[in-house]
Amino acid sequence: MNFRYLWFRHTRHTRNLRNLWHTRNSRNLRNLRYSWYLRQSWNT
Repeated sequence: MNFRYLWFRHTRHTRNLRNLWHTRNSRNLRNLRYSWYLRQSWNT
């Protein structure tokens, strides 16, 4: 068993998952902020 290779594969996989989650989260935050901005402009 090549543990270094397995560890590298595991870390790369988790990093990709975390990156996917982070991008999805930031997109949701951006949409929320945009809707909030629209609502504020609508109120004025």
